[in-house]
Amino acid sequence: MTITSADLRRMQDRLATKTGNTGAPPSVGIDRESDLHADVESELIHRGWLYFHGSMARKTYRTAGEPDFIICAPGGRLIMVECKARNEKQETAQLGVALHAERLGHKVWVVRNFREFLNVCDAKGLK
Repeated sequence: MTITSADLRRMQDRLATKTGNTGAPPSVGIDRESDLHADVESELIHRGWLYFHGSMARKTYRTAGEPDFIICAPGGRLIMVECKARNEKQETAQLGVALHAERLGHKVWVVRNFREFLNVCDAKGLK
């Protein structure tokens, strides 16, 4: 089996995160948002959580500004996650949705790497 250097780096990051030996600050972002989507989706499948995720490959008919992942986690917890690459900013519609959600008592978490996603899960008490 062969893997790309990017796949190897993501696997090493995942292993380091799970063992607590990352050495990199959580603010370090990834280069390609699609890689982060794949890592988050893989983790959600592994955990057996229900989630809703739009395709990055083509235009979808989701609500403008809707977070990348809407996750139904154990204990009735709902997690909304927006994935962004290192230098990407949220679009105006995304900021509007996040603000509206906040007014209703919800939070849209913006993550820039897999470790930040795991930290969100930990913050919600879902280790």
